[in-house]
Amino acid sequence: MPVAVSADLSWEGARKIAYEAGLAAMPEPSACPLAECDRTTLAEDLLATADIPAFPASAVDGYAVRGPGPWRVTGRILAGEKAPFLAMDGVATRIATGAMVPAGTEAILRTEDAVSADGLVSGTPRRKREWRLPGEEARDRECLAGAGTAVTPAIIGLAAASGHDAMLVRRRPRATVLVMGTELLVSGRPAGGKIRDALGPQLPAWLDRLGADVAAPAVGPVGDSLTAQIEALSQAGPAARTSS
Repeated sequence: MPVAVSADLSWEGARKIAYEAGLAAMPEPSACPLAECDRTTLAEDLLATADIPAFPASAVDGYAVRGPGPWRVTGRILAGEKAPFLAMDGVATRIATGAMVPAGTEAILRTEDAVSADGLVSGTPRRKREWRLPGEEARDRECLAGAGTAVTPAIIGLAAASGHDAMLVRRRPRATVLVMGTELLVSGRPAGGKIRDALGPQLPAWLDRLGADVAAPAVGPVGDSLTAQIEALSQAGPAARTSS
């Protein structure tokens, strides 16, 4: 939308107008599959959909045991399986890292600390708890990343681990770079009172790092007149909006 600008507009006023124009042009949020979210921006807080972990999970390979040893080995629990109840003292079940810890477990004996023979296992469990409790990493509905966070592969992995299939994000804004100044050369050696443009070649890379897609190579140099600059800006806006 055109903005009326007075001749005595302050620098702070110009920044405010530019900021408001940027807000008005902000892309609308959309639900995006996780695999397509990289390099976007979260449009809302990313919340856990469940406790993480969702169940007590073994941190080591070993034996879930109950009561004093030695223990009779009654089975094995792999990651992804539902754990049976340890119903009595003197029993153990082999357990893999990440597997659900059975209810009734009093300790986990690490494989490297265990001695197994004749269907029995013995050893001394370490004093430290060897499994993660439900919600130890995050609680259900806990904020994992705030709105406005740049989405990286790590954020995508966090969203997946917390139960999301998609995220509400804003796509990267598109930009066009205009180089202004009749004293500039865009190629070759500085000569004849002109200097090489050192900003035009680098600005697209900086904009990329700051989260914008550059529509095309830098345009310019644009002449040092209000008419030339207004014309360049008028052409640059539609070019950025329609570029892919």
